[in-house]
Amino acid sequence: MAKMLYALSFLHDVETIYSPRVRKHLESVLSMLETFPESGTLVSSEYLTSKYGGEVRRCNVAPFYIVYTYERSTDTVRIRGLVRQRSTH
Repeated sequence: MAKMLYALSFLHDVETIYSPRVRKHLESVLSMLETFPESGTLVSSEYLTSKYGGEVRRCNVAPFYIVYTYERSTDTVRIRGLVRQRSTH
């Protein structure tokens, strides 16, 4: 299982989610990333690559994306942010 590291900004954004359904889905996706860290889609959005740099991945947790990077050499997932899907276009 991959080591999970969370950006403070991500943790603050999670605190703003009030929907129990969205929170449960978020927890499920984070658990999946711990086991299958390359399951997210590689990002082609200029907005996300300019904000988070490099080879970023995202997972859908409607109405958000979890944005993260995966370092295979250290088996580490770095959760970079939680962004609204509408802001990525």
